[in-house]
Amino acid sequence: MSLSSKQIKLDSAFATQKSFSEGGERSNDISNGILFFIAKNNIPFDVVDTEGFRVLMHKTAPLYQVPSRRTITRLTTEKYKVLSSIIKEELATTENICLTTDVWTESGNTKRFLGLTAHYLVNNTQRRVVIGVEELSERHTSEYLAEKLVQFTSEWNIKKENIIAIISDSAVNIKKAIIDA
Repeated sequence: MSLSSKQIKLDSAFATQKSFSEGGERSNDISNGILFFIAKNNIPFDVVDTEGFRVLMHKTAPLYQVPSRRTITRLTTEKYKVLSSIIKEELATTENICLTTDVWTESGNTKRFLGLTAHYLVNNTQRRVVIGVEELSERHTSEYLAEKLVQFTSEWNIKKENIIAIISDSAVNIKKAIIDA
């Protein structure tokens, strides 16, 4: 085997290095992987600023420039806009949507939240998307909860006639809110 067959060609070396620069293919792949890791595992954005994370990334991809927390925040916002528009389009064109909803209290009994999740199929693949979580600023009367449920569903392009079921606990206020919404 000759020495020249083992050597990396100059243009190949530059192409590899360029793919790791900001906006390059490998850089984008890794950044998207970091965004997925953060979102899927509910990791704080500032993980990218920690020494351990930077060492890990340097060991696995030495040419990759780890983005700052601010950049991760910006990329997450951009990704959210893209994905939410796709999901809104799916929900607008889906005829059979099931919703699950719940009201819960934070462990310290200081804050109450309302959550709403949409369940639907796209090409025989089940989708489950949290479409709303909001801290309740008022007493959670059925009228207030109904208003919030309508707000969530309209924000995500869910037509009332396409909702085939809504699942909740047996609390009177949420049951009435579902009927009234």
